[in-house]
Amino acid sequence: RDEIALTESATVSWTRVFYSMLETKERDLTSRYHQKEMIILVSEAEYAANCVAAVKFARDHTQNGVKWRVAGIPSSVITKGTTRISTGMVDLDSLQSILDGKVDDINPASIAMICITHIPTNCHIVNPVEEIGNMIHDFNTKEQNNGALPRIFYLVDACQSVGQLVINVKEMNCHAMAATGRKYLRGPRGTGFLYVQKDVANALQPSHIDHASAPVVRVMTQHPNQGVCVGLEEENEYGLLHSYQPGAARFEFWEANIAARLGLGAAIDVSLAIGMDKIENLCSTYGEMLRKRLAAIDRVNVYHYNDHDQHKCGIVTFWCNGIEASTIKEKLQNGDQGDGCCFHL
Repeated sequence: RDEIALTESATVSWTRVFYSMLETKERDLTSRYHQKEMIILVSEAEYAANCVAAVKFARDHTQNGVKWRVAGIPSSVITKGTTRISTGMVDLDSLQSILDGKVDDINPASIAMICITHIPTNCHIVNPVEEIGNMIHDFNTKEQNNGALPRIFYLVDACQSVGQLVINVKEMNCHAMAATGRKYLRGPRGTGFLYVQKDVANALQPSHIDHASAPVVRVMTQHPNQGVCVGLEEENEYGLLHSYQPGAARFEFWEANIAARLGLGAAIDVSLAIGMDKIENLCSTYGEMLRKRLAAIDRVNVYHYNDHDQHKCGIVTFWCNGIEASTIKEKLQNGDQGDGCCFHL
């Protein structure tokens, strides 16, 4: 329980820990190492919500001689004839080269965080989050400092994989992971959760708090100055003093939809009763079955469809030559007069 915080969504989980990690990292790097540049690495499959947050943070915090940058990790490619096509998955060799300092314009000592989306919404790729985590762990071990923070934070967005795949944060070696309840867990909308390693969480100062995440230890007292109470934010005998909840609980707020959270708990119980191994096998098997049948149709093109993926999931994305996606959607929803969802291309 010390490593789990309940939130309203995966996005809330992700942004809440993202800003807290980077603001804490910024204070650490500028004070201890006098860094003049800091880098956030993201995958090609990163969610738009995550990317805009990263870019805004970089723009807002580039000041006082310190420059923040957001850089993309190259994806692996496959060759079809003379055409090289991105798989959308992180290329592990390229990431290792970055961490080894072999890539121009990226100093590994400047990397503050690596953000990886495990499974994107728009295709079936599964990023190798465990291998990436091992690489980051090895780098942090080699570059070990005497502080409480890892040299590089590793943040995983697992909103599409939790409930679909077997997830083990220990094997991922991630410092934090964001998830939602409304997708493959089949829980209510407005539910999510955040995993944060306990030691990491205890070293973070959340960017947003309330009296639940940061309980009041000493109330403010009057310090009159021409009839106005001033100095309440100062750390003196007049100021309000608060602490932080231990572990990930410091990322939870007081207000919450209790009914929705109970629904999330029920959904998790159902998944565990069925068994995550069984769920993952069914999602992977049926997803691959559908991809193969779609790929066999002349006018259908399946996104990122190739035989080199090591791990596939239940998301299937395709397009049809000469037919608008909205038409396909309508046909699939309505079917053809008693024929279910079958229709002719």
